[in-house]
Amino acid sequence: MPATLTIVRKSVVVPIAPDAAFALFTEGLQTWWPVETHSMSASEGKLPLALDMEPRLGGRIRETRHDGEPMEWATLTAWEPGRRLTLDWYVGRHPSQSTELDVRFEATPEGGTDVGLEHTGFERLGPAGEASAVNYDEGWDLVLGERFTRACAGR
Repeated sequence: MPATLTIVRKSVVVPIAPDAAFALFTEGLQTWWPVETHSMSASEGKLPLALDMEPRLGGRIRETRHDGEPMEWATLTAWEPGRRLTLDWYVGRHPSQSTELDVRFEATPEGGTDVGLEHTGFERLGPAGEASAVNYDEGWDLVLGERFTRACAGR
């Protein structure tokens, strides 16, 4: 297996300032994330009771499953409000099998924000890494490209 697998990169421009985009991405996660398709509960055909992010370095993203069980998705490893966040991303896996998600928020000349996402570390998943990278490449199109973009446009 190659030492480094595919790097998933996505970029969208949203019509709100970086501080507002960052706040919506982090503090408003539960308002735009597609939990009906992209959650641990969704894998059982249910909706989670909650989804939240602790907005700080070392904070966690947690889903409260439909049955009340808490499930951690990620740990924040960089926290620069209005500019950047980085996460160890391990939805459905042990934290030792995390990939890395880096999200940057940069002002555009028009007053909006260029939101850039880079998802790496798939080699940590062993033989399943390549398939996971392909799934995330498609998944981020929905999550960032459609749902987050639409949420920003509604602000």
